[in-house]
Amino acid sequence: FWVLSRRDHAELEDAAASWNALVDGFPGLIREPSVRAALRAVHAAASPDRDDADADANDDDAALERSLRALGPGLAQHAAALDSLAAAAAAAANTKIHGDAKSWNMFFRASPDSSGEGEQPRESAAGEGFVPSSDGGSRDAGATAADVQLIDMQWTGDGCPLQDVAYLLTTSLPGDSLAQVDSFVGVFVRMLRAQLRYVTGVAGAKDDDHGADGRGGGGDGDGAIHLFNLLWLDYARAVVLGLWKGLTAQKLEANAAQPAAGTSFVTRSYQHLVFIIARVLRTLGELGWRPFDSSAATAGGQ
Repeated sequence: FWVLSRRDHAELEDAAASWNALVDGFPGLIREPSVRAALRAVHAAASPDRDDADADANDDDAALERSLRALGPGLAQHAAALDSLAAAAAAAANTKIHGDAKSWNMFFRASPDSSGEGEQPRESAAGEGFVPSSDGGSRDAGATAADVQLIDMQWTGDGCPLQDVAYLLTTSLPGDSLAQVDSFVGVFVRMLRAQLRYVTGVAGAKDDDHGADGRGGGGDGDGAIHLFNLLWLDYARAVVLGLWKGLTAQKLEANAAQPAAGTSFVTRSYQHLVFIIARVLRTLGELGWRPFDSSAATAGGQ
Protein backbone atom coordinates (compact mmCIF):
# COMPACT_ATOMS: atom_id res chain seq x y z
CA PHE A 1 0.00 0.00 0.00
CA TRP A 2 2.97 2.34 0.27
CA VAL A 3 4.04 2.36 -3.40
CA LEU A 4 3.75 5.84 -4.89
CA SER A 5 0.97 4.90 -7.29
CA ARG A 6 -1.27 4.08 -4.32
CA ARG A 7 -0.44 7.14 -2.24
CA ASP A 8 -1.91 10.64 -2.28
CA HIS A 9 0.35 12.91 -4.35
CA ALA A 10 -0.21 15.59 -1.71
CA GLU A 11 2.06 13.62 0.64
CA LEU A 12 5.05 14.66 -1.45
CA GLU A 13 3.76 18.12 -2.28
CA ASP A 14 3.08 18.91 1.39
CA ALA A 15 6.21 17.19 2.72
CA ALA A 16 7.84 20.29 4.19
CA ALA A 17 4.69 21.58 5.88
CA SER A 18 3.51 18.26 7.29
CA TRP A 19 6.97 17.31 8.53
CA ASN A 20 7.56 20.70 10.16
CA ALA A 21 4.22 20.35 11.91
CA LEU A 22 5.30 17.00 13.34
CA VAL A 23 8.64 18.39 14.53
CA ASP A 24 6.76 21.26 16.18
CA GLY A 25 4.46 18.74 17.86
CA PHE A 26 7.37 16.70 19.25
CA PRO A 27 9.90 19.34 20.40
CA GLY A 28 11.91 16.74 22.32
CA LEU A 29 13.03 14.94 19.17
CA ILE A 30 16.16 17.03 18.82
CA ARG A 31 17.28 15.88 22.27
CA GLU A 32 16.89 12.18 21.56
CA PRO A 33 20.41 10.64 21.55
CA SER A 34 19.80 8.46 18.49
CA VAL A 35 18.41 11.38 16.49
CA ARG A 36 21.28 13.67 17.47
CA ALA A 37 23.83 10.98 16.62
CA ALA A 38 22.28 10.45 13.20
CA LEU A 39 22.22 14.18 12.48
CA ARG A 40 25.86 14.56 13.54
CA ALA A 41 26.83 11.67 11.28
CA VAL A 42 25.14 13.41 8.34
CA HIS A 43 26.99 16.64 9.15
CA ALA A 44 30.32 14.83 9.50
CA ALA A 45 29.88 13.06 6.16
CA ALA A 46 29.14 16.38 4.49
CA SER A 47 32.26 18.08 5.88
CA PRO A 48 34.91 15.39 6.44
CA ASP A 49 37.78 17.91 6.52
CA ARG A 50 36.41 20.28 9.12
CA ASP A 51 38.27 20.61 12.40
CA ASP A 52 36.83 20.01 15.86
CA ALA A 53 35.97 23.67 16.39
CA ASP A 54 33.96 23.77 13.19
CA ALA A 55 32.25 20.53 14.14
CA ASP A 56 31.18 21.92 17.50
CA ALA A 57 29.84 25.07 15.85
CA ASN A 58 27.80 23.13 13.32
CA ASP A 59 26.43 20.61 15.82
CA ASP A 60 24.60 23.04 18.08
CA ASP A 61 20.87 22.69 18.57
CA ALA A 62 19.99 25.30 15.94
CA ALA A 63 22.07 23.59 13.24
CA LEU A 64 20.78 20.16 14.16
CA GLU A 65 17.17 21.32 14.12
CA ARG A 66 17.56 22.90 10.69
CA SER A 67 18.81 19.57 9.38
CA LEU A 68 16.08 17.65 11.17
CA ARG A 69 13.47 19.85 9.51
CA ALA A 70 14.93 18.99 6.12
CA LEU A 71 14.12 15.29 6.56
CA GLY A 72 10.60 15.52 5.13
CA PRO A 73 11.65 17.28 1.92
CA GLY A 74 14.63 14.93 1.71
CA LEU A 75 12.36 11.90 1.66
CA ALA A 76 10.16 13.53 -0.94
CA GLN A 77 13.19 14.22 -3.15
CA HIS A 78 14.22 10.54 -3.03
CA ALA A 79 10.70 9.12 -3.36
CA ALA A 80 10.68 8.51 -7.11
CA ALA A 81 14.10 6.84 -7.12
CA LEU A 82 13.20 4.60 -4.18
CA ASP A 83 9.90 3.67 -5.80
CA SER A 84 11.68 2.69 -9.01
CA LEU A 85 14.19 0.62 -7.07
CA ALA A 86 11.38 -1.18 -5.23
CA ALA A 87 9.65 -1.95 -8.53
CA ALA A 88 12.88 -3.33 -9.99
CA ALA A 89 13.50 -5.44 -6.89
CA ALA A 90 9.96 -6.83 -7.11
CA ALA A 91 10.41 -7.71 -10.77
CA ALA A 92 13.75 -9.41 -10.09
CA ALA A 93 12.37 -11.38 -7.15
CA ASN A 94 9.42 -12.82 -9.12
CA THR A 95 7.69 -13.42 -5.78
CA LYS A 96 4.28 -12.87 -4.21
CA ILE A 97 4.38 -11.03 -0.89
CA HIS A 98 1.70 -10.44 1.73
CA GLY A 99 1.83 -6.65 1.60
CA ASP A 100 0.42 -6.11 5.11
CA ALA A 101 2.64 -8.48 7.05
CA LYS A 102 2.27 -7.10 10.55
CA SER A 103 2.09 -9.60 13.38
CA TRP A 104 -1.63 -9.03 13.91
CA ASN A 105 -2.25 -10.70 10.56
CA MET A 106 -0.40 -13.83 11.64
CA PHE A 107 -1.71 -16.80 13.59
CA PHE A 108 0.69 -19.30 15.14
CA ARG A 109 -0.12 -22.84 16.20
CA ALA A 110 0.35 -23.17 19.94
CA SER A 111 2.68 -25.80 21.33
CA PRO A 112 1.05 -28.86 22.93
CA ASP A 113 0.21 -28.30 26.58
CA SER A 114 1.74 -30.35 29.33
CA SER A 115 -1.23 -32.73 29.33
CA GLY A 116 -0.34 -33.83 25.81
CA GLU A 117 -3.74 -32.86 24.43
CA GLY A 118 -4.25 -31.37 20.99
CA GLU A 119 -2.80 -28.11 19.76
CA GLN A 120 -4.85 -24.95 19.44
CA PRO A 121 -4.09 -22.07 17.08
CA ARG A 122 -3.51 -18.69 18.64
CA GLU A 123 -3.24 -15.15 17.35
CA SER A 124 0.07 -13.31 17.51
CA ALA A 125 0.23 -11.29 20.73
CA ALA A 126 -0.56 -7.79 19.52
CA GLY A 127 0.21 -6.08 22.80
CA GLU A 128 3.64 -7.67 23.01
CA GLY A 129 4.69 -7.46 19.40
CA PHE A 130 6.48 -10.09 17.37
CA VAL A 131 9.96 -11.10 18.49
CA PRO A 132 12.00 -13.42 16.29
CA SER A 133 14.70 -15.40 18.04
CA SER A 134 18.36 -15.10 17.19
CA ASP A 135 18.31 -18.46 15.42
CA GLY A 136 15.51 -17.42 13.06
CA GLY A 137 12.54 -18.78 15.00
CA SER A 138 9.63 -16.87 16.43
CA ARG A 139 8.06 -17.07 19.86
CA ASP A 140 6.97 -20.58 18.80
CA ALA A 141 10.33 -22.31 18.61
CA GLY A 142 10.57 -24.84 15.81
CA ALA A 143 7.58 -23.51 13.92
CA THR A 144 7.33 -24.46 10.26
CA ALA A 145 5.37 -22.87 7.43
CA ALA A 146 2.45 -25.14 8.30
CA ASP A 147 2.40 -23.69 11.83
CA VAL A 148 1.69 -20.15 10.64
CA GLN A 149 -1.45 -18.83 8.96
CA LEU A 150 -1.80 -15.39 7.39
CA ILE A 151 -4.99 -13.34 7.07
CA ASP A 152 -6.00 -10.01 5.47
CA MET A 153 -4.53 -10.67 2.04
CA GLN A 154 -5.95 -7.60 0.27
CA TRP A 155 -2.48 -6.17 -0.49
CA THR A 156 -0.97 -9.44 -1.70
CA GLY A 157 0.85 -9.14 -5.00
CA ASP A 158 4.22 -9.03 -6.71
CA GLY A 159 7.01 -7.74 -4.52
CA CYS A 160 10.38 -8.32 -2.96
CA PRO A 161 10.33 -10.47 0.20
CA LEU A 162 12.44 -7.88 1.99
CA GLN A 163 9.48 -5.50 1.78
CA ASP A 164 7.46 -7.81 4.00
CA VAL A 165 10.43 -8.13 6.34
CA ALA A 166 10.82 -4.34 6.58
CA TYR A 167 7.12 -3.88 7.28
CA LEU A 168 6.89 -6.69 9.83
CA LEU A 169 9.88 -5.58 11.88
CA THR A 170 8.94 -1.90 11.87
CA THR A 171 5.27 -2.31 12.71
CA SER A 172 5.43 -5.25 15.07
CA LEU A 173 8.63 -5.36 17.11
CA PRO A 174 8.18 -4.02 20.64
CA GLY A 175 10.18 -0.91 21.38
CA ASP A 176 12.90 -2.67 23.35
CA SER A 177 13.67 -4.93 20.37
CA LEU A 178 14.02 -2.24 17.69
CA ALA A 179 17.77 -2.05 18.22
CA GLN A 180 17.99 -5.63 16.95
CA VAL A 181 16.41 -4.95 13.54
CA ASP A 182 19.69 -5.39 11.68
CA SER A 183 20.36 -8.68 13.46
CA PHE A 184 16.91 -9.98 12.54
CA VAL A 185 17.43 -9.00 8.91
CA GLY A 186 20.70 -10.90 9.01
CA VAL A 187 18.81 -13.97 10.26
CA PHE A 188 16.38 -13.68 7.35
CA VAL A 189 19.19 -13.35 4.82
CA ARG A 190 21.00 -16.41 6.22
CA MET A 191 17.78 -18.44 6.11
CA LEU A 192 17.07 -17.25 2.57
CA ARG A 193 20.54 -18.32 1.51
CA ALA A 194 20.09 -21.76 3.07
CA GLN A 195 16.68 -22.19 1.40
CA LEU A 196 18.07 -21.20 -1.99
CA ARG A 197 20.82 -23.77 -1.60
CA TYR A 198 18.21 -26.40 -0.76
CA VAL A 199 15.89 -25.48 -3.64
CA THR A 200 18.60 -25.19 -6.27
CA GLY A 201 20.59 -28.17 -5.05
CA VAL A 202 23.77 -26.18 -5.57
CA ALA A 203 26.02 -26.47 -2.55
CA GLY A 204 27.69 -23.14 -3.19
CA ALA A 205 24.53 -21.19 -4.02
CA LYS A 206 24.19 -17.93 -2.18
CA ASP A 207 21.43 -15.37 -1.95
CA ASP A 208 23.43 -12.90 -4.05
CA ASP A 209 23.82 -15.48 -6.83
CA HIS A 210 20.07 -15.42 -7.37
CA GLY A 211 19.56 -11.67 -7.43
CA ALA A 212 18.13 -11.47 -3.90
CA ASP A 213 20.14 -8.36 -3.18
CA GLY A 214 19.43 -6.39 -6.33
CA ARG A 215 23.15 -5.76 -6.84
CA GLY A 216 24.73 -9.15 -7.47
CA GLY A 217 28.21 -10.34 -6.63
CA GLY A 218 29.78 -10.65 -3.23
CA GLY A 219 27.79 -13.55 -1.91
CA ASP A 220 28.18 -12.47 1.72
CA GLY A 221 24.68 -11.08 2.17
CA ASP A 222 25.82 -7.44 2.33
CA GLY A 223 23.92 -6.74 -0.88
CA ALA A 224 20.69 -8.00 0.64
CA ILE A 225 21.22 -5.82 3.72
CA HIS A 226 21.83 -2.82 1.47
CA LEU A 227 18.65 -3.54 -0.48
CA PHE A 228 16.70 -3.98 2.76
CA ASN A 229 17.79 -0.52 3.92
CA LEU A 230 16.57 1.07 0.69
CA LEU A 231 13.26 -0.81 0.69
CA TRP A 232 12.81 0.05 4.36
CA LEU A 233 13.39 3.73 3.52
CA ASP A 234 10.75 3.50 0.80
CA TYR A 235 8.25 2.21 3.38
CA ALA A 236 9.36 4.80 5.94
CA ARG A 237 8.57 7.55 3.43
CA ALA A 238 4.90 6.53 3.52
CA VAL A 239 4.97 6.51 7.33
CA VAL A 240 6.67 9.87 7.76
CA LEU A 241 4.82 11.77 5.03
CA GLY A 242 1.54 9.86 5.10
CA LEU A 243 0.66 7.97 8.26
CA TRP A 244 2.20 10.62 10.48
CA LYS A 245 0.47 13.52 8.74
CA GLY A 246 -1.34 15.43 11.48
CA LEU A 247 0.13 13.26 14.23
CA THR A 248 0.65 15.01 17.56
CA ALA A 249 1.85 13.86 20.95
CA GLN A 250 -1.75 13.85 22.14
CA LYS A 251 -2.90 11.68 19.22
CA LEU A 252 0.01 9.31 19.76
CA GLU A 253 -0.98 8.88 23.40
CA ALA A 254 -4.63 8.38 22.44
CA ASN A 255 -3.65 5.73 19.89
CA ALA A 256 -1.52 3.96 22.48
CA ALA A 257 -4.47 3.82 24.84
CA GLN A 258 -6.67 2.06 22.29
CA PRO A 259 -6.87 -1.75 22.02
CA ALA A 260 -3.88 -2.93 20.02
CA ALA A 261 -5.56 -5.54 17.80
CA GLY A 262 -5.21 -4.74 14.12
CA THR A 263 -2.92 -1.76 14.55
CA SER A 264 0.82 -1.25 14.27
CA PHE A 265 3.22 0.46 16.62
CA VAL A 266 4.24 3.19 14.17
CA THR A 267 1.35 5.50 15.11
CA ARG A 268 1.06 4.54 18.77
CA SER A 269 4.60 4.32 20.13
CA TYR A 270 7.04 7.17 20.76
CA GLN A 271 9.91 4.66 20.75
CA HIS A 272 8.99 3.65 17.22
CA LEU A 273 8.68 7.26 16.13
CA VAL A 274 12.20 8.03 17.36
CA PHE A 275 13.60 4.82 15.89
CA ILE A 276 12.12 5.53 12.46
CA ILE A 277 13.34 9.13 12.38
CA ALA A 278 16.88 8.21 13.41
CA ARG A 279 17.07 5.37 10.90
CA VAL A 280 15.68 7.55 8.09
CA LEU A 281 18.36 10.15 8.83
CA ARG A 282 21.13 7.54 8.81
CA THR A 283 19.92 5.88 5.62
CA LEU A 284 19.42 9.17 3.77
CA GLY A 285 22.90 10.17 4.87
CA GLU A 286 24.32 6.95 3.42
CA LEU A 287 22.66 7.88 0.12
CA GLY A 288 24.56 11.16 0.10
CA TRP A 289 21.70 13.39 1.30
CA ARG A 290 22.98 16.74 2.56
CA PRO A 291 20.19 18.69 4.32
CA PHE A 292 21.98 22.04 4.25
CA ASP A 293 22.46 21.82 0.48
CA SER A 294 18.73 22.38 0.02
CA SER A 295 16.57 25.42 0.65
CA ALA A 296 14.18 23.02 2.35
CA ALA A 297 16.62 22.71 5.21
CA THR A 298 15.52 26.03 6.66
CA ALA A 299 11.85 25.80 5.74
CA GLY A 300 9.62 26.27 8.73
CA GLY A 301 10.46 26.34 12.40
CA GLN A 302 12.20 29.69 12.26
